[in-house]
Amino acid sequence: MVDSNRLATIDLGTNTFLLLISEWRDGELCPVFQTAKIVRIGEDVDRTGRFGETPMQRALDCLRRFADLAQEHGARPILACGTSAFRDASNRDAFIQRVRHEIGINIRVISGEKEAEYSYLGALSNKRNLPDPYLMLDIGGGSTELCWGDRDRMTGRLSLDMGSVRLTERLLRHDPVLPEELEQARASIEKVLREQVRLPEPFAMRDHQTGTFLGVAGTVTTLAAMLHKVEPYVANRIDGSRLPLAAVQALISEIAKRSIQERKRMIGLSPKRADVILAGALILEAVMQFVQRDSIIVSDRGLRYGMALEFFQNKPTV
Repeated sequence: MVDSNRLATIDLGTNTFLLLISEWRDGELCPVFQTAKIVRIGEDVDRTGRFGETPMQRALDCLRRFADLAQEHGARPILACGTSAFRDASNRDAFIQRVRHEIGINIRVISGEKEAEYSYLGALSNKRNLPDPYLMLDIGGGSTELCWGDRDRMTGRLSLDMGSVRLTERLLRHDPVLPEELEQARASIEKVLREQVRLPEPFAMRDHQTGTFLGVAGTVTTLAAMLHKVEPYVANRIDGSRLPLAAVQALISEIAKRSIQERKRMIGLSPKRADVILAGALILEAVMQFVQRDSIIVSDRGLRYGMALEFFQNKPTV
């Protein structure tokens, strides 16, 4: 039976697809069920500019399962948003049409601005007790976003053309990774930050940091799970936890000396994320150093929560 107050939202990331089933109770967004699947729809998109046949098939299989889960939980409608890889792939429209025809899910490709806004609202949806202003970091598979604002709205953002999948495919090609590749990746990230990132006060004031620094998405939540040895993954144990810079650097050292097969045995690391976690961790390390923060607060909530908030807050009352 469909629950008129229950919604399914899907975040179609470059690396991971995430499903949230939620409902609106007493003015609050309440998760009912959520799951994630590493699909890697953006595999080789940076090189070819297109979705490959195998990644598209993985995506279709995942979306069929998500549609079944939404039906099992009585959630309608199903809202789905495509992000970086969907913005870049030249054959995205044909794939979107196929999903609509075969599964009945309409995919909306959103701008980087809208992606950042959804992630910002979602990350703060259960953290309004933290001091503002807020600076939020979202490391995706294809891009990295930095957003800032207050309790009510995002006031600024920037998008960087680097993510865990994109950086891995470009620079971290050996297994195990070579020391010179690590050096090159760090230099590449630092160059992007130095040339493209201009933050407003107070975040640009290096001698006096205020407010809250938040991290969302799979890199940050995975590193937190590895640090706290959370396996299987439990959102409530990760959401709101703190990830110190020193711990990130220690994890980078541990990950970098292992092969991908060896990484798959590390507690808290999903085997399907084993090949790209190092690149994501290097981006996190560089950003934390750039904004001179010795820790980041982890949010398990992100884009899918922001989509749901927008829907329920704009839904007409009966």
